[in-house]
Amino acid sequence: MKVRYLGKNGKTALLLSAFIAFLSVVFTWGLFKDSIKTHDSGWMSVRGNSYIGISYIDPNPIKTDIDGTNLYIAGYSLSEQLTNYFVLQADPNKDETKTLLANADQLQQNPQRVLGSRNGSKPNPTIQAVVKEVSESPDVDKEIRLYFEDDYFSITDLEDQFQSSLIAFGVGTLIYLVFATAPNIYIFIQCRRAKHQAKEFFALYPELMDQLQSMESGASYLDRKVGLAIYKDHLVSFGQSFGIIDLRKAKKIVIANSSRYYSINPLFLLLAFLSRSSSLVALGAKGKSKQTVEVAHRINKQDASCDFVQGIQAYSDNIDISFQ
Repeated sequence: MKVRYLGKNGKTALLLSAFIAFLSVVFTWGLFKDSIKTHDSGWMSVRGNSYIGISYIDPNPIKTDIDGTNLYIAGYSLSEQLTNYFVLQADPNKDETKTLLANADQLQQNPQRVLGSRNGSKPNPTIQAVVKEVSESPDVDKEIRLYFEDDYFSITDLEDQFQSSLIAFGVGTLIYLVFATAPNIYIFIQCRRAKHQAKEFFALYPELMDQLQSMESGASYLDRKVGLAIYKDHLVSFGQSFGIIDLRKAKKIVIANSSRYYSINPLFLLLAFLSRSSSLVALGAKGKSKQTVEVAHRINKQDASCDFVQGIQAYSDNIDISFQ
């Protein structure tokens, strides 16, 4: 016997929260994985950065000085007979570009592996217009036009993977917060209330501090199955999250197995159903001074007619017991 700050319902809520966190990660990864990771597939990935092996490039640029870069017609091999062609955005002053242009005649036998991004970090309308113009130009070789990509490939304007990771983290966190708010609030409320009631109980009965099991010898009623005991003037719930009911203030105790008294915790109905537990609601005069505790096992009428009702009636005949 020990003080529990999180009972079966709380643990169920914790598992639900963890499951929502898992789903949030899976969903976010599926949404952003292409932007976060670097692809090594050998062709232009739809999203994100990727490595491709350039097997063809025309050293003569089709457009120069677009934000300090040039545009070239390049290609990468899909097979020994088939090459995909595209517009390559590259900085002519970079060593990578210089090497690529210098080895243009040898790329078919020794493709140069470069890292770039399809349409760059953000599509450039000027470059997109050039791509369209090249794909429709009769001056361009027929084979190139036949196997020409609709997008361009940039080795100077890569997608910011760190920024994509931050966005993914933000989206995943937002999804988790939206869907896990209810179970997390429930866990917080239950833990806070259990700690508060434990503090109040041990202040009244300091002899039980750090030795709750000693309550057995002084309890007028104790049921380990449902996790309830009556110690002096208090009904104590120890099977679920710790809770107490001051029986001196109680005029009626409702054993709640329905949703009527679960409005204080919107998630409790589901948790109670899953854990097969009940809730005891003690009402004072005229329905005031509501006190609620969770019970580790569902109390049915046939069970209550034995120990629980007898235990309450042994304490006081003035406390009514009903079921909801």
